[in-house]
Amino acid sequence: MTQNSPPKVLISGAGLSGLFLAILLEKASISYHVYERAPTLKPLGASLGLNANILPAFEQLGLLEELAQISLPLTSLGLYNENLGHMGTVDLSGFKTKTGYDSYIFHRPDLYNVLLSKVPTDKISFNKKIVGVEQNEDGVTIHTSNGETFHGDILVGSDGAYSTIRQAIYKDMAEKEILPVSDMEAPTWATSWLTTTLPNNRIAFSVKVQLDEKAVNEARGQRQVTYQLPIKYTLTRRSCDYSGRLDDLIENTDPEMISSILLEEKLLETWDYGRTVLIGDACQKMNPSTGQGAVKAFQDAVVLVNCLYDLLSENDDG
Repeated sequence: MTQNSPPKVLISGAGLSGLFLAILLEKASISYHVYERAPTLKPLGASLGLNANILPAFEQLGLLEELAQISLPLTSLGLYNENLGHMGTVDLSGFKTKTGYDSYIFHRPDLYNVLLSKVPTDKISFNKKIVGVEQNEDGVTIHTSNGETFHGDILVGSDGAYSTIRQAIYKDMAEKEILPVSDMEAPTWATSWLTTTLPNNRIAFSVKVQLDEKAVNEARGQRQVTYQLPIKYTLTRRSCDYSGRLDDLIENTDPEMISSILLEEKLLETWDYGRTVLIGDACQKMNPSTGQGAVKAFQDAVVLVNCLYDLLSENDDG
């Protein structure tokens, strides 16, 4: 990268945050390429909700209308205890009046497909598992498992809670004894469950089970612990509320649509090192129950691209 030329950004991971970052860079006319370890992507996930803390960015990117088409407006949240005792309701009906935006709820893979459609196919490479990172004053180079190398000016780790890029830079920092002690500590784990009504009379469910360090290695057996949890949902406004058990949904869901993963809850201190920066779950894995994981990743991407855009503006002025 010369003083007056835009940087080339290498993006590790073609998940929601990586694709959103790519769209932002595309709009800013900043060179980039996305490298995804999987040979093909099968978007999984349950429901996802977005509101006024990120929707302005979707609107500026011209994505708000498409988001609305795959969504339902979220007007309320019902809170229940483990016996389906009603604890309260969060009323969101006046949200648009207060913020200018509805709250939307939708199927996570639907949003993924929208974002993927906005990134040129020649700017995403699949089956590119990154196994090594080198960086110096001339740029950053990534090495893939099939022996290829790619060079750029900036590397962004948007590759999730078990980020390969984070592991690479943390290893380097630890060897140099500059990695904060807090970033070496074990994470904590989270628990809750929910069901969500989605467009086209679909139901999404998710279960979060809190595990201590000892139980992590036995986590695959935890599904049975939550199998008989009570649930409550309404498919349409004209239908009656349904109260049953979580296993009603699990047994009637295609196993191919169910994903299971251990997700750490941890806010890391180190987000950048040299020419490498982390965004989203790679550096700030939040409790899934907060519903802010994807939002934080999108916000990270917005801040990063704004910084790059400002940098280019300063170079042009200078």
